[in-house]
Amino acid sequence: MSSAMKKKCSLRRCTVFDCRSGTYSDRRVKTETGLRQTTIFTPPINKPELLKKWSKILNKELTEKDRVCELHFAEHYVIKSDHTKLPDGTVFSLPRIKYRLTPDAVPYNPNNPTEVETYEQGKEIQIADGAADQTKDGFLVDHQYFIDARKPDQYVYYNKEVAACFMIPSIKDALVKKKEVSETSDANDNDEITIYGTDDTIKDTNDSTNSNIIDDTNSNIIDDTNNSMNNTIDGTNNGTDDTIDDPNDDSNFEVMEFEEVFNVDKIEKQKLKIQEVKDYLVENPLQRTWSWMNYTKKDNGITFAQLDCRSRKIRCFVEVHEDLSITLHTGDDKVSLEIEFELTSIQSISKMLQTVVKMKICSGTALEKESRSEDCTGIIIPEEEYKCARSLDRCIACRKLRIRVMHSRDTRDVNVKYLNLKKQYEQLRRKSRYLEEKLDIKTTRLKAITEMIKSVNKYGKNYETEL
Repeated sequence: MSSAMKKKCSLRRCTVFDCRSGTYSDRRVKTETGLRQTTIFTPPINKPELLKKWSKILNKELTEKDRVCELHFAEHYVIKSDHTKLPDGTVFSLPRIKYRLTPDAVPYNPNNPTEVETYEQGKEIQIADGAADQTKDGFLVDHQYFIDARKPDQYVYYNKEVAACFMIPSIKDALVKKKEVSETSDANDNDEITIYGTDDTIKDTNDSTNSNIIDDTNSNIIDDTNNSMNNTIDGTNNGTDDTIDDPNDDSNFEVMEFEEVFNVDKIEKQKLKIQEVKDYLVENPLQRTWSWMNYTKKDNGITFAQLDCRSRKIRCFVEVHEDLSITLHTGDDKVSLEIEFELTSIQSISKMLQTVVKMKICSGTALEKESRSEDCTGIIIPEEEYKCARSLDRCIACRKLRIRVMHSRDTRDVNVKYLNLKKQYEQLRRKSRYLEEKLDIKTTRLKAITEMIKSVNKYGKNYETEL
């Protein structure tokens, strides 16, 4: 780790003796295990009297560079969640990622046994407020909550075992009550449709009659209904049986059956509400590799995410908006397309996810700069499928882009290799020339020495003959 990184980490650690909060190893362990990082507080430099209390309790003169972590404060001094009063009178609590201190907060006193015990208990609890350990399907599930900085009014529930996103349990009871109220209101709405639903039926039947689509029997029903509605609206009643004041009248049921035939899509879509889907997902886990979030980019719908087990990355996102329209996004969120799928019940959500699993989604070029072609549609159609099985599926546009980029990269690599080899050749040529010159010098010296030795030997022989 660089010196700058060490300096940064050292400034953020707790200055209390024998406290590891804020150290590099502590932050790394919590990041790997998915636990919330301990909040580090700055001493109240702007409040001299309160700063003296802090220094006296901790037996250390605190400066603006010192830090004290949340574990050295009592529970009533630490603000762990924000509370908002809703219009219906209920209080909504939203856990915070980073805790805050109350204005009069002071660290715990080591001489007080009660505060020491509270500190030891808080030291063992390293997860966010409101988190709890639950046993589900035979294994221990560790829960934690986070807040999206881009959407502070939203929350995300983190589950490190199943990678699922759920809602905060503190509002679970309120949701159950809301669900009961919605069910009661739905029942009342159905009763109103039975009594007053003939008005919309009259409009639909009049339009269909003018276009000569319905048969004579249905037109007779509409005429009778029109007469009864006109009499009712005018406030006159001629004593006939054509009025619709009685909800048990058989004619009303016939008209409802006719409305169901021509407005099936409208009625079916009204049966499923996005809040009912959220309530169901809170209690029931999703299929394998799927998780969900409690909002979309546009509204308070639902965002489903699927993990790819081979690459361990997000394979795709599926957004279900409040109007039950569906949008599919690729894992890198660069391509999106609308999906036509009717969500008529909770079971249709599971069928929709199974349909997405069967789709072959383009994984892109797997390159850093040009990760996906501009002509990529996100889904591989049957005409673009590979003849042999591949670990990564790519559309034809991304395949062509990958081949073009790889070819240019290979050409660039060859040019670089040529320049390197040319440079090495010049170095070897200069070295060879130097060695040749050195060899010539040594050869000349050896020749001179040889001539000298020969001359000496010749002179010696001549001297011996003279003697």
